[in-house]
Amino acid sequence: MAASEIIPLITKNYGLKDEDFTEVILRHNMQDITEKFSSDIKSIQDRLRTKTRMRLVQFNELSGSDKVTNVMFRKLTAAGRELFYHHGYSNRDCCVVLQYSGYKQVDNKTFSCRMLPHEFAHHYQLVDEGFPCILPRNTPHEYFPSFANTFEIGPQKGNIFVDNLLLVEGLSSFFKDFAERAADTVCEGILIKNGYTEFLSNEYLSLASVDPAKNYPQSIPDFNAIAKYTRRLSLRDEAEWHALLNSVYGSAAPLNQMQQKKRQVLNINRDLIGRKHIFNQINEISMRINYIDFKNPHKVIEYVKQISELLNLRVKTEENW
Repeated sequence: MAASEIIPLITKNYGLKDEDFTEVILRHNMQDITEKFSSDIKSIQDRLRTKTRMRLVQFNELSGSDKVTNVMFRKLTAAGRELFYHHGYSNRDCCVVLQYSGYKQVDNKTFSCRMLPHEFAHHYQLVDEGFPCILPRNTPHEYFPSFANTFEIGPQKGNIFVDNLLLVEGLSSFFKDFAERAADTVCEGILIKNGYTEFLSNEYLSLASVDPAKNYPQSIPDFNAIAKYTRRLSLRDEAEWHALLNSVYGSAAPLNQMQQKKRQVLNINRDLIGRKHIFNQINEISMRINYIDFKNPHKVIEYVKQISELLNLRVKTEENW
């Protein structure tokens, strides 16, 4: 479940201001916790040499207004989206990051030196670095950031197939997943350029190597397609993590743990023919990527096509994209 689909629901009528976050009204189950992390935020501003402010707004499981919203909320947190930047509630001068109150913080240093700067970098790349905001085609215009150029990718109509299985309602999710991954690549490029290499391996090691398909009930109609899809993305993510860690640490990377996680992700993708070779190819592509290239949206499209073809994720459409 994408953040853009749930946030307008969980924040409805809770006092968030669209025009500015100089003040957040504390109402019911949402809370401004910015002051708690003021020194961490100041450190990020100083390191990136920016005057952009940050607001950290916490919400909990009671923020949903009805049964449907709460189901969406559970999907969001099950997918690990417990801390995330939201451009819809940010403006040019202020970056807004939302945090689930049940967020399982690994340790203070990893949070302060990795996770919080990463979310800030999502805003920084749009405002300070001039990267476009990449969104799936047909995204409602109210989700376009007013402070950045927006570029839509993908066809207006089409279907996503994982091998021969249709991913129901998967078109928008597919392009959002890949656009977010490209934005993550830019974030890491910005952070590494500014010396944020400490605790990178800590963050990687804190990520649980589990089957992502277990986050979804097997009773849903397209479970098999979702299971294949999420497992393929986990292979992509692991290969890209390996590229990042090797580029930063070289022989000092946590090689034993990396090999263990690689075996796990290959194991849950046993149905992908040539999965070891595919893993290595994605790793090589990731090693060659220069994050600056993603200022050109067509480079993002090229990336999406390359990786999706390797993972046998097919976009079936009559449109050119």
